[in-house]
Amino acid sequence: MPGLSRRARVRVRTSEGFRQYYVSGSMIGHSPTEFRILFFRDSTEISEGSIEALSQPSVLREVLFEVVMSPVQAKLLAEQLSRNVEQYERVFGKIPAPGGERRPPEAMYT
Repeated sequence: MPGLSRRARVRVRTSEGFRQYYVSGSMIGHSPTEFRILFFRDSTEISEGSIEALSQPSVLREVLFEVVMSPVQAKLLAEQLSRNVEQYERVFGKIPAPGGERRPPEAMYT
């Protein structure tokens, strides 16, 4: 029927190579044509020498994967994330904002 919009039935399946990652953060960049999101996991590197000397351990930031998308998809993702955070907070309570520095000081990356 003209004028009526019908939604196609969408089947969802995971690919054979599907993998799940736990990430501790992301870095986002963009150009006029695309958004790039690098997802990473930080882990503390502690060596025997650093324990004995009581020196500050270093942090290893391992980039696990990158997602590249159009600006339209990036905006849709931002809206979906915002909507889901609101739903989460209605059920489980407000997510506390991170305090202080949002990443380790530069000295941690040497």
